[in-house]
Amino acid sequence: MHALILAGGFATRLWPITKDFPKPLLSLGGKRIIEFVIEGVNMLDNIRRIYISTNKAFEKTFRRWLEHSEYAKPKSMFKLIVEPTTEEEEKFGAIRGIHYDISFMLDENFMDDLLIVAGDNVTSLNFKSFVSFYEKVRSPVVAVYEVESLEAMKKLAEIHIDDSNRITSFIEKPQKPKSRLAATAIYIIPRDMVNLIDTYLKEGRNPDAPGYFFEWLSKKYDVYAYKFSGYWFDIGSLTGYLSALKSLLTRSYISPRANVHGKIVDPVYIGDGAEVDSDSRIGPYVIVEENVKIRNAIVESSLLMRHSKIYDSEIYDSMIGSKSNVVGGKIVRSILSSHTKLSIIRE
Repeated sequence: MHALILAGGFATRLWPITKDFPKPLLSLGGKRIIEFVIEGVNMLDNIRRIYISTNKAFEKTFRRWLEHSEYAKPKSMFKLIVEPTTEEEEKFGAIRGIHYDISFMLDENFMDDLLIVAGDNVTSLNFKSFVSFYEKVRSPVVAVYEVESLEAMKKLAEIHIDDSNRITSFIEKPQKPKSRLAATAIYIIPRDMVNLIDTYLKEGRNPDAPGYFFEWLSKKYDVYAYKFSGYWFDIGSLTGYLSALKSLLTRSYISPRANVHGKIVDPVYIGDGAEVDSDSRIGPYVIVEENVKIRNAIVESSLLMRHSKIYDSEIYDSMIGSKSNVVGGKIVRSILSSHTKLSIIRE
């Protein structure tokens, strides 16, 4: 089996922070989002190679991460596929992107079952159990999760199943959902059915969300659902990111190479070279990346990316891009891009 991790989107709902930085590489404490995915995939003994698909705009960032990540090992297991797109307007759509990725794999003599995982899925799914279920049915399988409300289903793919867990109905983004069982972006396709993606696209069908392909596939073949519980975060928005942060950051880590004198409210993650003065309060649920400087500030439930400076400010439920300077402001539920310079004078 080969694994394909999808990391080629432009994440417009998290702009501007993801306009120049890929969402799967955002930090959730000691790990990047994609590293949670890799940790799950690495549970499997039968994975021969892990392909990561991204776009040309983020190629250098991913190559640097692959070089240094403790999770992307051994390096020989990983292969980066780069789609020739640099802007949102050029994007292939997820299904056409998968088709492009498969063409790349075929050039490498790829002939294997295919595990597909979106690079922004953070989940408690047991990948070993998921693959064991697939090995019993030997048909396409979708990992499914019961969400809290029918309203949330309007942005997801609604699943209905029979007593054998065979999918009887698959509706992408239903207007009037009747089930809370949602398809996650985690799939297995048997090797002899991978070519059906080509058939699907040649029929002129929607090239975007993978759910559209599986909706089409479930009307022609037996497609099964693997139900799991625990947690599943589709980190597509600020709300989704903060929900994951508050669930997954359960204990504090402060680098021995950080200089911290302020009040810390657990849990927090503070990286190498960060500085927090005695007039500041940090936490709970705060990630402070390397070399961030914080003076006379209050920060709660937020991500402060590397080399930023936060002075005389209050930051709540927000994401601050790298190399930003924020002075004198109160920022609530906001996203600031890298290199932002914001200075507010209070009269």
